[in-house]
Formats: sequence, C-alpha cells, structure tokens
Amino acid sequence: MIFINNQLSNVLAIVEKTYKQECDRLETLNAKADNLTKYVSVLLVLLNLIIPIVLDYASFSLKYAILAYIAIFVPSITSLILAVKEQRSSKIYRFPTGHKLLKVIQKVEAEKGKEFTDKDWQEYNISQYDLAIEALEKNNNEKVREIRWAYNCYIFAIGMLTLFTFFLLLKGYLSTNN
Repeated sequence: MIFINNQLSNVLAIVEKTYKQECDRLETLNAKADNLTKYVSVLLVLLNLIIPIVLDYASFSLKYAILAYIAIFVPSITSLILAVKEQRSSKIYRFPTGHKLLKVIQKVEAEKGKEFTDKDWQEYNISQYDLAIEALEKNNNEKVREIRWAYNCYIFAIGMLTLFTFFLLLKGYLSTNN
C-alpha cells in the first residue's frame, strides 16, 4: 500500500508540473498574439499613411496601386484578425468547488461503503489535473495553429511590401535614367 501511495505522489507531482507547463505555454502564446497585434497594427498605420503619399509622387496606374494595396493589406488584416481572435479568453477546465468535492466524497463513500482515503484523494487530484491538462493542451494547440497562420500572413504582407517598394525604386530609377 505504501508503494502505491508513493507512486501516486510521484504521478501527482508530474501532472502538477505538466499543468504548470501548459499554463506557461498559454501565457507565452498569448504574449505572441499580443506582439503580433502590435506589429500588424503599426504596419497598417504606416502603410495607410505612406502609400497615398508614395502614389501621389509616383506615376502609378490605378490597377497596380489596387493590386499592391490588396497584396499587402489582405494578409495584414487576416493576420490581425487571427491574432486578435487568439487574444480572447481561453477555454479552461475549472477545478471543482468545495461543495462539489463534498458531494463527490459522499457519493464515493456511499458507493464503496467506506471512508474516502488519501489514496482516493490522490487519484481524484490526478484525474482533475488530467482533465485540466487536456483542456489546456487542446486550447494551446489550436492557438499555435492560428498564431502560425497569423505570422505567415504577416510575413507574406512584409514580403509584398518589400516587392512593392523594390518595384517603386526600380521604376523611379528607370524613369530618371531614360
């Protein structure tokens, strides 16, 4: 019996660490989403200020201006939407309240016909941590996928901006040398 209690204590210690890791992972993912929101917001503000000025001074056809605007802003807005979406409150598992725990104890004691033991408590704790870890892990995995898409869209927008800038510079250079 001592061997089982020691093993349960070890398992409980490990699931507590796993739960903390998933909570830390959630904080890190939320920070990444927050940072991305800031990056994209700054990019969008700058683009909305700079592009009209550039287009005023560059002889650019409306077709190319609209194409550049769409190629830069659609992925930027998509990135912003995904990042903001991931900043929302996460679905988490809540541990039971004291009254619920008392009902669980009463139910188990009635079914077993004996007192709720330390072993029972440890097993119950482990099962509650398992439920919490599963909920956090599912939530975190979804966040990772969405944040990756958001960063990919942001990177694509930066790439399009770079191409657009290069095209403007090349056009300006060719027009001055002709």
